[in-house]
Amino acid sequence: MRGASFIDYAFLLTGIVFSIVNGAILPFNSLIFRGMADTLIAGERNHSRNELDIEVFSSNVLFYCGLYLGLGVALLAVGYIANASLYTMCERRIHIIRAKYLRAVMRQDMTWFDQQQTGALTMKMSSGMERIKDGIGDKLGLILGAFGSFVGGNSLGFYLSRGNYHFSWRMTLVMLITVPLLMGATQVSGKLLSRASKMETYAYSSAAALANEVIAGIRTVMAFNAQPFEIHRMGDDSLSDADVEEACKVANALGFIRNLSEGFNTVIGEGAVQLSGGQKQRIAIARALVRNPQILLLDEATSALDTESEHAVQKALDKARENRTTICIAHRLSTIRDADKIIVFDEGHVVEQGTHDELMAVEGGVYQGMVKAQAIDKGEEDTTLDVGSEEDTHRVEMARESARLRQSMISTSTQEPDWEIERLVHGFPMAGIALIFTLLRGLTWPLFSIIYGKLFLILNSIFFLLLAIGSGITTFASGSLFGITGEKMAMRLRMDVFKNIMRQDASYFDNPNHNTGNLTAHLASDTPNVQAVRTFQPCRKFVIIMTFFAQSSVAQYLKFRGQRDMESAVEASQIVTESISNTRTIQALCKEGYMYEAYCAAAQEPHKRALVRGLWQALSLALSNSFVVVNFAIAYAFGLWLIRNEWSTPFIVFQVIEALNMASMSVMMAASYFPEYIRARISAGVMFTMMRQRPKIDNMSHQGDKPALKGDIALRNVYFSYPVRRRQLVLQGMNLSVRHGQTVALVGASGCGKSTVIQLVERYYDALCGTVSIDTYDIRDLSIRYVRDNMALVGQEPTLFNVTIRENIMYGLDKCSQEEIEHAARLANIHDFINSLPERYNTVVGAKGALLSGGQKQRIAIARAIVRDPKILLLDEATSALDTESEKVVQEALDRARLGRTCLVIAHRLSTIQNADNIVVCRDGRVAEHGTHQALMARKGIYYKLVERQNR
Repeated sequence: MRGASFIDYAFLLTGIVFSIVNGAILPFNSLIFRGMADTLIAGERNHSRNELDIEVFSSNVLFYCGLYLGLGVALLAVGYIANASLYTMCERRIHIIRAKYLRAVMRQDMTWFDQQQTGALTMKMSSGMERIKDGIGDKLGLILGAFGSFVGGNSLGFYLSRGNYHFSWRMTLVMLITVPLLMGATQVSGKLLSRASKMETYAYSSAAALANEVIAGIRTVMAFNAQPFEIHRMGDDSLSDADVEEACKVANALGFIRNLSEGFNTVIGEGAVQLSGGQKQRIAIARALVRNPQILLLDEATSALDTESEHAVQKALDKARENRTTICIAHRLSTIRDADKIIVFDEGHVVEQGTHDELMAVEGGVYQGMVKAQAIDKGEEDTTLDVGSEEDTHRVEMARESARLRQSMISTSTQEPDWEIERLVHGFPMAGIALIFTLLRGLTWPLFSIIYGKLFLILNSIFFLLLAIGSGITTFASGSLFGITGEKMAMRLRMDVFKNIMRQDASYFDNPNHNTGNLTAHLASDTPNVQAVRTFQPCRKFVIIMTFFAQSSVAQYLKFRGQRDMESAVEASQIVTESISNTRTIQALCKEGYMYEAYCAAAQEPHKRALVRGLWQALSLALSNSFVVVNFAIAYAFGLWLIRNEWSTPFIVFQVIEALNMASMSVMMAASYFPEYIRARISAGVMFTMMRQRPKIDNMSHQGDKPALKGDIALRNVYFSYPVRRRQLVLQGMNLSVRHGQTVALVGASGCGKSTVIQLVERYYDALCGTVSIDTYDIRDLSIRYVRDNMALVGQEPTLFNVTIRENIMYGLDKCSQEEIEHAARLANIHDFINSLPERYNTVVGAKGALLSGGQKQRIAIARAIVRDPKILLLDEATSALDTESEKVVQEALDRARLGRTCLVIAHRLSTIQNADNIVVCRDGRVAEHGTHQALMARKGIYYKLVERQNR
């Protein structure tokens, strides 16, 4: 309760006091029952002698019915106040703890983050908080109530030792003999549970980290078969729209932002997956410029830009760095020619420094050699022009509607989850045995009522002893077996949901509701919720067949509200994941406070809803407890009416009501699980909806043709738009042909569709119109896993996983020898660096490869592609993060690696693709011109202008 306010302490104190009182008054039920039993026993004796005074008997029965009714009202009032206070206190504290947890994480340094796993941190934020909520919420009320009942019951027992009940205190002492045994058992089980919980938390944290990592890098998983108003969100909050637009204009981003369907209000998706690499880079530059900093740090700021954009942005950066200190890191040397001082490093030491002209004057110097290595040859040759034909607008719209129809057919809605849970559990034979023991356990209380009813005749304690032994055996057996079944079910459910997530195509992950934080939060917190209801389900269905209608109505209302609450909590969950995943960017912009405030604002609405839901849950639990006592009043009053009309006897009424009494006790015990049950139904609905989601492109399917492939690629009149921006066509009649063994390079401005072509070849998406084919086979007819097994991708932003270097290189392969791994590493110019590490190939690279530099990560990604020996090699800016020296060596390695293979290359650094067999210039989603380097230079068209700008 550190940092708790006066209101929190007031709610806590109120909850503690009223919970204890609520438990303490429950034993008075026994006192009332004693009086009622005495009345009925005496009535039965007089009835058998025909001496029953019905009026006196009726008066006594109605008196005790009134006491039952009064006790029920007291339990309702006191129970509601107790539960409502604890629920409110719990939600208020959890809301604050979550915010403080995020703030504590955000203030850590990079050393700490390098030792952590993003998924584990977010998992603690979700399921970890749920565990705390269980401990200080309704469970605390149950513990305090049990303590109150213990004290109240024993006090009442000693109190009744007065007068004619002088043996009662001795009986009370006999009953207290079991207390030390129970306390010892509780302490032992508590330690065992604590140890198991720590191990469980560690295991689930590791699993959550893995899930977070895999979902965040899902396109890499797919590729290897391993399955902008926001622009100033981290800038100055006081900026006007004009300031933001000016920064975008300077960064050459204003044009493409205005062309987006929602302009500056376009949601760019988690990790900005809706934007090309160049577009993301320009937004990042605008974000830096809008702050008007005194010190500007540029780490490969234009590496992802095409030549045209780079030229414009470089001018903007030259202007922006006037009157401010600027440190620029660049591998593309044309971007730093005008620097006041250029410092050349080699193996951690400064080897040269000076202006561009001074360093170029040093014959045989390191810098001069780098510049010459990046120079682009100029030759002469004829060129050809191939502009994609325009498709009829009506045809494109029909394709869009067809895609939407297919998507609607495969999407499903949340249905009642109960039968799904039953179907899942029926896969475990142990569940059947557990169910039998549960049925036998359910017979305990009816048998007890029959034996207890024989008090009218004779009391034999041996029956109670036998019943106690049987109850202990059945309770232990059903509890342990259902516990084991629940754990297995939880594991199976988690794996099934995760497996189905891995099946989804790229459009599923483009949906903002399917961000990494949301999906991993469901895996972390929803599965334990469903597991909790598994223990409650047999009791709900076989011990208490039906409870009263009010509770059912409240349950349905809470279920409805709970679904709305989960939807409103998505934004807060996403902010947490983004904050932890992008810590370096946030700390560089000094926006930890901003992200904290953003989270608090997003969590406010779910917090308010949770408070209201807590009040309804408190009412439901209080109604359940009071219902048991009020039920006695009604039942005995009805029994009196039967006796007065001579339709029954006191003995029969007593025995029947005792049977109902035990059933009512089951209702009261089951009511303690009611909040968990509501959460479980909601979580089960979410989890099973995720499991039922059927992708348009099943990434784990083995269906389809598997012909021997050579590696020819063809796009015929392809039209395409991303599912989240269907009105914006990225490809508009793209025609492209790549023959087996050819190297074809795609160049053009950012957003012209180059990376989209690779995504269609990888079959992350299907085209709206036209065909994408491999060796004349429509790619949709081929086995998707077979196609990807014959491809390898090196992306612009390499995704490495938190495993060893060896495991990253052989990622997606079942078998791979050490010699093959080392050979691929040598080709990628990374072997020597790996061998210099203490653990060599067993070195863990950290989350997203955080322990490696950008160039090192890229070279490991290249090795990962080479080791697969693919028929088709896809390179999306594969050398963009490398320095000039490494780039030259890796380029030579790639030249060797692509011999005999089809190679599709995307490059902004034109020096890397001048030896390509065919260079295709893209503009507005079409092929504008193509040919060899010499042919395009001779034409002096678009490509010629790009080269001229890059050589300046």
